[in-house]
Order: sequence, then C-alpha cells, then structure tokens
Amino acid sequence: MGGPDATGATGSLRARFDSQVLSAPGRTRALWAGIAVVGLLAGLDTLFLHLSTDPLADVHAYYDAGSRLNVGAPLYPANADPNAPGFFRYPPLLAIVFRPLALLPFPIAATLWEALVVALFILSVRRLGVRLPSTWIGLSLLAFPTAWALAIGQAQVPVTYLLVVGTPAAVALATNLKMLPLLVAVFWLGRRDGRSLARLAAWLLALAALQLALEPSASVAFLGTLNLSQVGDVRNLSPYAISPILWVVFAACGAALALLLSRTRLGWAAAVALTVLTAPRLLAYSFATLLAGLSGRPGWMSSVESVPTAAEGLVGGAPLRLPRMQPASLTIVLPAYNEEARLGSALDELFGYLERHGERGRDGAPGAAALPADIRVLVVDDGSTDGTAALVRARPEAVTSGGSANPALALISLPHGGKGAAVRAGMLAADSDLVVFADADMAAPPDQIPLLVAALADQDLALGSRIQPDGSDMRASQPAYRRLLGRAFHLLASVWAVGPVQDTQCGFKGFAREAAHDLFSRQAITSIVFDVELIYLARRRGYRIAIVPIRWADRRGSRMHPGPRLALRVAWDLLRTPLLHRRVPRRPA
Repeated sequence: MGGPDATGATGSLRARFDSQVLSAPGRTRALWAGIAVVGLLAGLDTLFLHLSTDPLADVHAYYDAGSRLNVGAPLYPANADPNAPGFFRYPPLLAIVFRPLALLPFPIAATLWEALVVALFILSVRRLGVRLPSTWIGLSLLAFPTAWALAIGQAQVPVTYLLVVGTPAAVALATNLKMLPLLVAVFWLGRRDGRSLARLAAWLLALAALQLALEPSASVAFLGTLNLSQVGDVRNLSPYAISPILWVVFAACGAALALLLSRTRLGWAAAVALTVLTAPRLLAYSFATLLAGLSGRPGWMSSVESVPTAAEGLVGGAPLRLPRMQPASLTIVLPAYNEEARLGSALDELFGYLERHGERGRDGAPGAAALPADIRVLVVDDGSTDGTAALVRARPEAVTSGGSANPALALISLPHGGKGAAVRAGMLAADSDLVVFADADMAAPPDQIPLLVAALADQDLALGSRIQPDGSDMRASQPAYRRLLGRAFHLLASVWAVGPVQDTQCGFKGFAREAAHDLFSRQAITSIVFDVELIYLARRRGYRIAIVPIRWADRRGSRMHPGPRLALRVAWDLLRTPLLHRRVPRRPA
C-alpha cells in the first residue's frame, strides 16, 4: 500500500492518452510510431556498442566487492581512488548479494546477474503495460540510457523496477542499492501519508539491521563514505560538475517543486525525477529510472470522473438524444467586452432562432422547440468603453412584456475584470434549471444550444467541442498562429489539469444549476485559463461531463492579443490551477 498503481485501468490519465493515440488520425499515429521506432533503434545501437566495447563493465565492480567480503578485505579501503574501476560507492547490500556470486567464475556470475537485470527490466515494462502506447513512447525516449544500463549490468535497472513498484518496502530496498531513491519519500511527505512514511522507516531500519548483522565492519565503514569526494572524475551531467553551490540550489528547488506537486497528477513522476536529477554524480544511464515516473500512484492516474461522449445530436442530421426530464428554464449567458460592433447582429441571430420555435435549423439541427419554455438571455458587460451596454438596454427584448415578470434580455454591468470574471458573474446570477454560456459573437450558432440541453438530461456539464468524431477540427479556419498557440496550450493543459478533454477553450458550455453554482462559486481565475480551471474542478468534484461536438465558425475581431505578458499570465494561471484547488473535496455520492 502507498505505492504507485501502474494498471493503466479505464479512466486513468495514461489509458486516455493511449486511447487518444490509438484513435488519432493515421498521420498522428504514424508520427508516434516513428518516434518510438527511432528511439528504440537508437537504444539498440547503444546496446550493441557497449556490448562490443565494455560488456557488463559495472558487474566487475560488484563482483570485486563481493570477493573482498569473501576474503575479509575491507569493502571501503581508506584512501581508495574513486576513479578506480573497482571502486565501490554503494551501501553494503549489493556487495552482500554478490558474495555467493563471487564464489563462481566471473563469466558465470556475470551471466546470472545480467539475467536478473534483464528479467527486472522486462517486469518493469510488463508492470507499466506492454500493450500501452505510452509505455513504448516513454521507453523509446529513454532507450539510450536504458540500453546503456542493460549493456553494462548496472544496478540502475533493479532500482528502476523497484521504483515502478513504488511501495515503501521497494523504495527502502532501492535506497540500499543507490541511496538517492530515498528522496522519493517527498511524495508521501507532501501528501502527509504518515502510514507510508512509517513503513518506509521500518523497512530502512530492518535492512540496516540486516546489513549490520551480516557485515558489521562494512556497514559502519559505509557511513564514513557519505561525502561528495565519492563523485569521481566522470562525464558528469549533474549541476555539481559546474558548481557545488549551483547543485545545492538545484537540488533544493527540485525538492521544493516535488513537494509542491506531491498532491497533483505529476506527484510521483516529480518525486522519481528528483531521485535521478539531483544526484551529484549523474551519468547518462541514470536517466533510465525516469521510466518509473510512468507508474503513477493510486489516485493520480485515476480520473475524478469519466468523460463520456455525447455523440448524439451531431451536425449533419444525426438524431438528437431527447432528455429524460424536460427542464423548465434556461439562461444563456453572453460575456461581452467592447462588442458594440458585433453584438447587435449576434442578438438578432439568437432571438430570431428562439422565435422560430419548432423550425429545424441548418444541416438538420434541432429547432428551439427542443429548449425549455422559459428562456432568458443575460449579457454581462465586462466594463466596455463603447456602446455595448446601451445597445443591450435599447433592445426590445430588454423590456418586460406580457405576463412575464422577467424580460427575455437582461444586462449586468461590471468593472473590467476579464472574460472569466464576466462569465462567473452571469452564471452565478442565473437561477434557471440549466445555464449555458456562449461567445457574444455567436461563433457557435444558436441552433447548437439544444445539443447541450440534450446532453444535460443525464450529465452535469456539457462541453462544446470543435473537434468532430471523424477527427476534423472546426478551428482550421483560425489563423495559423492561433492554432499553433492552441496546440501548445492544450498539450500543457491536458498533462497538468484537464486530462482527456481535447477542446478546453471552446466558449460554448452548459451546466445544470447545482453544478454551475458549485463550480463558479469556487472559480478563482479570470483569464482565458478559467475554462481549464472549471474542467479541473468539475472532474475533481466528480461531476458527470459530456463532450458535445458542435458546429463552429471563426469570427474575426477577437479581443485576445498574444504577447509576452499574456503568455506569462496564461502560464502562471495554468500552473496554479491544481494548486489552488488541491484541497477541494469530492462531492458526497
């Protein structure tokens, strides 16, 4: 218990990534396959190179250490040269393991050890998931250091396997092979997992007692070797090779970051990376252990809630899935900032559609008869400096008529605070059964609203998606720079916060009333990252989410102006999203 869960079960982040890879267009799958093949070929080349030049080189040091113990020679001689081939810089456990092997001729002992190393490598891959694309992509990226470690019989391979297992017992054993795996304890420390920390401490004491009983002099002498003079003269990739002070700063920052991330999806991976990257003696083969970061841990790979696809109600005349219970009311929230030039025609389009009632829309899309009878449109003016507010007030729909106590169109005016602040104000002001927010330019046409309403019949959230089931993307009409920025943003957001949701930034989302008030009352981010925050919160709270493919067209006149300031704001908000809500509880079942 307390260790990682590498099952890759349905609903896990890795499983969804694998599903996306397998269901991606042919060119995308070919790209991933090409990356994997190139990496694996580079690994095979490295393997053959070391097998032909220095096969099982590190096994000699382990064999010599076992031999010294067998004849009563000191395992850690005074004034030993750390650059000597037989220098032993590990805890006594590995030398104790090699004592019986050292009684055999070296070729036989080396063969047995290498068989164990290869077997543990295979078990690592099997535990990570042989059939999962993510396993092979990760392995291909780390093929060079992995092949090197295999070729020289490095103890780094058993360490990798133990960190893939990730239990306190496995981490304690890895610590007694390479010392630095102990740093993975920051994962349990950050999560305040006292039970796992206690088990780790107990296993460490037990292994220390075992070594002390079997080799008392070597165990005591090892304590005197715990200093940086053991680094030696090697091709060191650690910051220590540049400056010890730089290394200390790097290690401290790495530990702080791993501690900070311990409660997030990247917690285990960050802890594993800390054990590798903060070594003062960092050789290329050490990077092989980064593969253990894929193993995850209980909870981080499991999504807060599965995300079903509401494929019904697609464009092109596909049937609409009718709701089981017809909601009585709907509010459509339109955030607006200096939209005087576009808002008038957008409202004409919206109310024109609503007034046509049962008439079906373009491409067979459902008519407004599929919507609740009580519909209100709420424009939230985000501190506009043009005539946006006056335009809304002058609309005939803004006047109470008939027997209704509320006008069909209402206005909320706010100081300028960003789109996220405007959407939040509108969603919290709505008291209808369902609430939808849409861009004020009607980039998603009104006849797509019934698709969200239908999905909300048995889901809590309905997220409009510009990506169609056939893989086509409605955003292809956007300028190239917008598409490039969008892809970079999605890559970061999917790994860090939203998991499998491919289109987080579509400004067309629907909510049941309870979910809307719960999520928007917790919303803290007001920049364009607020969509990511809402999705993260919804998954963490356990709400049911539907992905609804919609028709969408790019309307020029965006208020977003890319630049260094916006990039820094987006990066900062994206980074802090999981951290802001790390203690938000899941809803009661």
